[in-house]
Amino acid sequence: MVVISKKKPKCLYVDTNFILDCTEGRNDKSIVLMSKIKENDWRCITSAFTMMEISEVKKDETFVYKKLQKKWSLSTILRERYKKDLNNDDFKEVSQYLKNKIINSYPIIETINLPEEGWTLALEISTNSNISTGDAIHLASAWNSKCNFLVTSDRSFINNAKDVIKKLGLDMEIISPEDFLKKYCKV
Repeated sequence: MVVISKKKPKCLYVDTNFILDCTEGRNDKSIVLMSKIKENDWRCITSAFTMMEISEVKKDETFVYKKLQKKWSLSTILRERYKKDLNNDDFKEVSQYLKNKIINSYPIIETINLPEEGWTLALEISTNSNISTGDAIHLASAWNSKCNFLVTSDRSFINNAKDVIKKLGLDMEIISPEDFLKKYCKV
């Protein structure tokens, strides 16, 4: 594979949206990029926070599915979604999803924990920008892991983070899978 841009990918941080795009088959470009990461032996990182977010998404999906089976209305489901009544079997399914669909299927993704200085940066980003708390944690995790790319399919995050990255002088690019493939890979 020939890299088109002068900037060489050395470490890519992938967020929750990117991983769900891959595991759920939601975005073909994310799947192609994941194969390019593996093919080029680029370092690929995510955070324990990502796994927590995915766990929460899967618990929400389980709750909604169970309530739809009981013929609950959508408005009732939305109103009651913070009062989940999941059981141990449901939690085991969520754990199995994380293990089988992410950890075993994508062993090239390294999961890191954010150290104290990373939390300080996440707080600064969250407090002084329009970036959500979760996305601030992703951005701080990517920077703290010395990744030169943060890959996400969240356009709002991309747009807001570009200003923050520039303002803080972070040597990192936030980019969508599609734009990464166009800019850095011959596809």
